[in-house]
Amino acid sequence: MSGNHKNEPHDGDRRQRRTRDAIFSAFRGLIVGHRRRYAEVRVDDIVAGAAIGRSTFYEHYKSKDDMLLASMTDMLDVLAGAVTDQPDMPHLEELLAHFVDVRPFAREVLWGPTSQHTAPRVTRELARRVEAHLRQRGATRSCSPIIPLELMAAQIAEAQLALVRAWLSGDSKAEPASVAEAMCRSARSTALALLA
Repeated sequence: MSGNHKNEPHDGDRRQRRTRDAIFSAFRGLIVGHRRRYAEVRVDDIVAGAAIGRSTFYEHYKSKDDMLLASMTDMLDVLAGAVTDQPDMPHLEELLAHFVDVRPFAREVLWGPTSQHTAPRVTRELARRVEAHLRQRGATRSCSPIIPLELMAAQIAEAQLALVRAWLSGDSKAEPASVAEAMCRSARSTALALLA
C-alpha cells in the first residue's frame, strides 16, 4: 500500500463528481433527448432526472445558468484555444459540428430571446479563458499590448461567438473545418496585431 495519497481522489470528491455528472446527464437528456427549450427546463426537472434533491443541486450550483456555464467548461476551453499557436483543431471542428447538431439550443442560449442572461456570461467566461492564453503568449514574447489584455480578450471572444452566430443563423454552406480555420486565423491575427 502506497503512503502517498495526494493524487488519489477522496470519496467526497468522487461523490461530488458523480453528482455533477448526474446533473449534466439529466440536463443533456432534457435538451437533446426530450427536445426541451432551455427556457422550459426547470431546476425541478433536472433534479428529478438526476435523482437528487433540490438542496443537493444548490450545493453545487447557484442557478440553472451556473450549471449551464459549468457544463460548457470544456467547450469554452476549446474555443479559447483558437488564439494559441497550436489550437486543438480536431476538438474545435468536433465542437462546431456539435453546435450544428444542437442548433436550436445554441441559438437560444447565445442569441435567442432568452439569451439576455446566458449570452453575456458565456462571453465573459470565454474572454476570461482567452485572456489567460494572451497573458501566457505575451509573457513568452515580451510584448507590450496596445490595449489592456482584458479588452483584447473581450474583442476576440465576441468575434468568435459572432462568427458562430452568423454561421448558425444563416444559410451558409461552410463546413465546421472551414469555420474552425477561420476562427483560429482571426483570433491569432488579432492577438498578433494587438500584442505589438
